[in-house]
Amino acid sequence: VSEFVQKRNELLKKQREETIKIIRECHDKALNSTGTARKQIMEDCREKMHDLKDKYQDSRKQIKEEFKTFKKEAKTILKEAKKSGLIDKRDIKEIKHEFRDFENYTKHESKELKHDIKELRKDLKKELKKDKKKDKHDDDDD
Repeated sequence: VSEFVQKRNELLKKQREETIKIIRECHDKALNSTGTARKQIMEDCREKMHDLKDKYQDSRKQIKEEFKTFKKEAKTILKEAKKSGLIDKRDIKEIKHEFRDFENYTKHESKELKHDIKELRKDLKKELKKDKKKDKHDDDDD
């Protein structure tokens, strides 16, 4: 189970880092542009974010499927071990608890990543709106 946790954590961390990098790059480009160029930059950024999401979605699905297979095989082994008397009910409960913990942890991490991305996007939009107002105000002063 810990191998799956490690894989999942690495994947989420990498996705988060790439997402932050894209958002910061887009923010910097958008700050240094005006009007239609800014709109095009933001559209390109949305496309990059969508592509990144799709890229990692496939990887997450693969890990999820691998874990399902592993879990199924582990259950079969546990049943056999229980029949043969190698393990008792307490051991089985402990293993099942580890599986549930992993599933809950990965759901939590995934939600946290989505929340972080959402917050970064909000912050970017707020800053762009501020900059647009500032640019418009500066243009009015001329």
